[in-house]
Formats: sequence, structure tokens, C-alpha cells
Amino acid sequence: MASNKLIELAAEHDSVLFVGHGFLNHYVAKELLATNWIGPRSPGKKYWEFGAYEYAMIITMP
Repeated sequence: MASNKLIELAAEHDSVLFVGHGFLNHYVAKELLATNWIGPRSPGKKYWEFGAYEYAMIITMP
């Protein structure tokens, strides 16, 4: 899945840029949010809109 590749690349390079279109952006955003990333529920529906997502590291205290 595209979101898995984005996660892998972000872990390796600290950041990644994905340029997609329409429903593909929606489904990638949905998968990122489901895997503990933080960002908008919808990356935008109008021309040139975008969504930025960050990985939310969960730190547990002993």
C-alpha cells in the first residue's frame, strides 16, 4: 500500500513528499491517520489544497 511505503521512507529520511490526486490522497490520509499519524482528516478537495501529516510518537513513562 502507498501509505506503508511513505511510512518506510519517512522513517529512513525523516520526511517525505507525496503528490497525488483526489481519492488517492483521501485513502492515503485515512491509512496514515489509522497508523498513529496526526493531520487533517481530509487533505483537501479543491485545486492545490494539501494535507501535512506527522508521525505521533507515543512515549510511555516507566
